[in-house]
Amino acid sequence: MSDLRQTPKWAKYLSNLGWTIVKLKKTFTHIKRLPFNFSYIKIPRPNWPLDLKTIDKIASQNNALLIKITPKITIDDPRANSINANFLNAGYLRDYWTLTIAKTSVVDLTRSKDTLLKSFSNTTRYNIGYAKRQGVKIIQSDDFNAFINLYKVSSKRKGFKIASYKDLKTRYQTFRDANKAYLLFAQTKDNNTVATSLTLLNTADKEAVYHIAAQSETHQNLKAPYLLVWEAMLLAKKGGCKTFDFDGIYDQKYRATKNWVGFTFFKRGFKGQEISYLGSYIKFYNPILRLLFSLLTLY
Repeated sequence: MSDLRQTPKWAKYLSNLGWTIVKLKKTFTHIKRLPFNFSYIKIPRPNWPLDLKTIDKIASQNNALLIKITPKITIDDPRANSINANFLNAGYLRDYWTLTIAKTSVVDLTRSKDTLLKSFSNTTRYNIGYAKRQGVKIIQSDDFNAFINLYKVSSKRKGFKIASYKDLKTRYQTFRDANKAYLLFAQTKDNNTVATSLTLLNTADKEAVYHIAAQSETHQNLKAPYLLVWEAMLLAKKGGCKTFDFDGIYDQKYRATKNWVGFTFFKRGFKGQEISYLGSYIKFYNPILRLLFSLLTLY
């Protein structure tokens, strides 16, 4: 199975932003051009095995300062220790600022609607019903500006940094043009939008990824996000998806996720299977950068 970030659509999205894409067998290598003819390379969630020597050649050909790789290997995979050793022996360091999410929760959509609903926590089931009783409705729309405006406000309130408008719009449009993305909005009886979400589809693996979500500061008592997720799941299930990936939950190994505790509690109410990945690796082709990285990891 391929990760969303190793699909042709993800590669196209980055290409539309100016990244250079190099295909290494079934693996997409993403190259970002930097000033003075340097580059930065990332390979998010490739399947194993990887030809690390060929990757070194690609790095050399593109004058890369560094490369980051996050293999699609879980920590309980029998190969995890040997893969970790392969990276370290090839000159990589463990990177505790992970390239992609290191831990997630995945819900099985192959079950019937009733069985799926019953699998949720009591609080989650209650809040889905409560939102309905309060008149919350879920609509699907291509109003990207409405989505991004609420996302910006929500992120600022919670202290999260987000990608640029251009990045997010390109990401959405690339997937939407292929019918592999949908925006949902939760609205009150008075048609006020109180929550929104963006779901991306990895149709080759029949996977829906709950990629971005946001909630307004008002009307939080309506519990709209619970109904929003439920309807996103049903839409994915109707479209033939077999899994629903929440695309990230808190992982105590990574300081960058310390602000995720709140929404992790929310996501866990849907009782998905929690999956922890091996993590991220980084290799420097510039000795000064490697030294700086080593010093930073001391703090």
